[in-house]
Amino acid sequence: MSEELMDFNNMLMLKNHLCSISESDLLKIYQDVGAYVSFLDAVALLGKNDSGFLLFSDSFISKILTVAQIHRFDLNDSDIKDAVNSIIDYLNQIKSYSQELKNSIKNGYLAYHEDLRECTFHSTEAFLQSLSYDAYVFRYLIEGRQDELTDETNLILSIHYLMATVPEFFQDPEINQRARDVLDRVGNNSPTFGARKKHVKKEKEGLLKLLPKEE
Repeated sequence: MSEELMDFNNMLMLKNHLCSISESDLLKIYQDVGAYVSFLDAVALLGKNDSGFLLFSDSFISKILTVAQIHRFDLNDSDIKDAVNSIIDYLNQIKSYSQELKNSIKNGYLAYHEDLRECTFHSTEAFLQSLSYDAYVFRYLIEGRQDELTDETNLILSIHYLMATVPEFFQDPEINQRARDVLDRVGNNSPTFGARKKHVKKEKEGLLKLLPKEE
């Protein structure tokens, strides 16, 4: 996997963890220094590429600030200290945004994801569940384990999103096939003439177009 896709995967996992794991459990997960450094890198990437996400729950910033403190003072590494300080400064800046600015960013971010996922979200909870599910789908496509993919609605939305944002990921024939396999499962569980069946067919056609053309 390319470095860019690894970074993308790390951002997906960070969003999943912030959405679904308690602060106390995050402290346990990131006690390991290697995991802690990866966390800092992922937060920096999120701030640079996907910062609108952080405005959808006050708990996200709180969790990041708490985890950032784990090894802030016990690692004799200037780069890590600088990274932590930069993250803290950035999150404090976000916290100081006016409510009007926050609402504007959130509305744009929501519209962006509704467009990519081809859906309308009727609650913040449903929206965050969809974003959190991306990590499970991405991991399945890499590892081939379908057991985590029990939410077929969010599965389809995540594949929409991944195809739109990292189409190069699906140029790998094995990953492309896994995506089509899991869509086949969804299609087989759907009514013959239902809307989901049509969505599955459209997705599979889109996936085939992403495969490298044979010379």
